[in-house]
Amino acid sequence: MEKKKNTFIKDISLIKVHKKRINNIIYLLNNKIISCSEDKTIKIRELYNNKYQLICSITLNYNINDELLSLLLLEDKNILVNAGGNGTFFWKISIKGIIIKFIHRFSNVICTCWNALSRIDEDRIIVGSQEELNIISIKDKNIIKSI
Repeated sequence: MEKKKNTFIKDISLIKVHKKRINNIIYLLNNKIISCSEDKTIKIRELYNNKYQLICSITLNYNINDELLSLLLLEDKNILVNAGGNGTFFWKISIKGIIIKFIHRFSNVICTCWNALSRIDEDRIIVGSQEELNIISIKDKNIIKSI
């Protein structure tokens, strides 16, 4: 009996998207990926002719040297939330997947660990840090409770 090689992986494409470690990625059904990185950037790329082309990049320029750790997409993919050492940010995204405006920043809701951002229900998200959990209202853009 002849052994066959595993051939289920035919092509691996490496995409150099960020200058430092990528901490979180969201894949959208319309062939776009949103990533955040230790380099304090959020990038959106679109698959076109079998290559991911950059369509949007945002660099957060704050004095805090901490990275971006978590991404969460809300409200039918119109609102992107990212969290990290700079706080928790809300961004408006267009139908084409481009970040078009900054909505709100919670400077005191600092995320210090990966996957520490999650949706509770239609109006609430929870952001975790090393010391506490913050529940935030999406509609009112305020902190409901710190646990």
